[in-house]
Amino acid sequence: MAVASSALDSLAPAARAQFALLQQRFVAGLASRRQEFSGGHVPQQMAAAAHRLAGAAGGYGFDALSACARDLERQCALADQPDLSRALALLHQEIDRITAQAG
Repeated sequence: MAVASSALDSLAPAARAQFALLQQRFVAGLASRRQEFSGGHVPQQMAAAAHRLAGAAGGYGFDALSACARDLERQCALADQPDLSRALALLHQEIDRITAQAG
């Protein structure tokens, strides 16, 4: 998946397998997380959801998704609608890319 192989190489085989399972569960849950960023949520709610996603994605090795979520969190704080819309679109694209790749 998304974690650098060098980081996984240091793990025992059983731990690697367990981490891969956790990554799969994370990816499977992205569809429901995507809903947190749809349908008229206020910027504060989106910022909180983006903050949670940024941390979780980074922990599972999805650095690009984590970066998109951090950017969305920043744009929510600025409340600049064009940049907020762009950040949201990029987040959705990254979620779609990950789920398509896993599917």
